[in-house]
Amino acid sequence: MLRVINNKDVVFNQAFRECEVEYNLIYRILEDEKAFVIQSQDHNFIAAQNEGKAMWIWINPALNSEIVHQYLNEFYDLIKGRDIPGVTGYKEIVAKVAKKIAHDRKSDYKLAMGLIAYSCPEVTWKKSDSYQMIQSKLTLHLEIISNFLKGFIQDAFGDEVTEESQSEGARKLIKTGNLYLLEAEGKVVAMANIAHKTKRYGRINAVYTPVEHRNKGYATAIVAKLSRKLFEQGLIPMLYTDDTNIISNRVYTNIGFCERGRIEDIKILVQQD
Repeated sequence: MLRVINNKDVVFNQAFRECEVEYNLIYRILEDEKAFVIQSQDHNFIAAQNEGKAMWIWINPALNSEIVHQYLNEFYDLIKGRDIPGVTGYKEIVAKVAKKIAHDRKSDYKLAMGLIAYSCPEVTWKKSDSYQMIQSKLTLHLEIISNFLKGFIQDAFGDEVTEESQSEGARKLIKTGNLYLLEAEGKVVAMANIAHKTKRYGRINAVYTPVEHRNKGYATAIVAKLSRKLFEQGLIPMLYTDDTNIISNRVYTNIGFCERGRIEDIKILVQQD
């Protein structure tokens, strides 16, 4: 039986922990006291959503199809009338959910992105370099990071934005103390961010190298250095990548990241009048 619960009442069983890398973002969602959360009494189903964001859905992969079908029917009853702009999780589950939600809305759905979840048990990249990784500072790097974010959004999502529009986002990232930059020959040539930490993992995101500095190993260097920093804190580095980006996936595997699983982010399209 499924029920809507408080974010602090979620219980993670061993089956979930075996999928913890793929579903790492659920931990971040649950930090919001206003998170909408559904869990089964046997803890084999979890759905979590921040308002206005995609809903993440995990179902124990070991469950038989009959139980999965039962859970999904209960799930549909619990989300009636709720704004769900997208769903994220294992393909075989979220494809069914997206189809059902879109059908009920007389709308449609599309794949926004296929994601590969990686974790790094050990940094195997041993190349020596003279590059320095530094913590970003508001007084020195606001303009640089605003420009980097503009390029990152263009590369990752295909959206054209201005440097000015990214200034506030850059300011917030710097203030977290978790955004790092790589310097080479006196220039800032790459960035990477520690987006979130759980008890076991540190999630890296916002890895970016400007076009003029690419193909020089800078992205590899900063992610390797940031991964070692996480190891020093007793955490295992992990990250998500776009499954169509051959170059970035090669970079991470060269560092020592291992694929742990694949999920899909599916967007529910707005109903057309």
